Amino acid sequence: MRTIVGFALLFVLSGCAGGGGASPGSSSTTSAPTTTSPVETTTSGPSGDLEVSLEKGRGVALDNTGAWYVHGSSFEFSVVVGGGGSGEAPGEALVVAVTLPLPSLEVTGTEGDGWSCEDSDAGLSCTNSGVAADGKWSVLKVTSSVKETARGSISVKVTGPGEGEASTEVALDTSS
Repeated sequence: MRTIVGFALLFVLSGCAGGGGASPGSSSTTSAPTTTSPVETTTSGPSGDLEVSLEKGRGVALDNTGAWYVHGSSFEFSVVVGGGGSGEAPGEALVVAVTLPLPSLEVTGTEGDGWSCEDSDAGLSCTNSGVAADGKWSVLKVTSSVKETARGSISVKVTGPGEGEASTEVALDTSS
């Protein structure tokens, strides 16, 4: 049975499967893992505060609970930040704190215009001193490797010219 489930998951992750099944009264979309789609966006406070979302990337599927499911050794996700004005507050950098289910995950790379990142006790701390273009900062893309099977969450807190938070549950499966 485990082999059948594994093949089904590989079939979906490779983009060969069509639309997914949805329960009555709900909608479902299936996309190839190379595309990104927002999983959850949480905004905090009054206007002028930041909006942040986590977007799944390569190697991430959704399980039956809506949590991210990662089967294998690596995956990608993006942090998207908007709002908070146009970033013209002098000397106020955008700071992103990413909390990961450690030690199950290891960050192997980050990329994005203007982003500077370093490891932290909880996962990753990134700073962007640039100015937001049209109320949006450049996307921060994170590549991670899975070190052990686990279940946890990835959460993001953003501060700077405002505040914002987002989180998603993640299931990590390194079994073959």
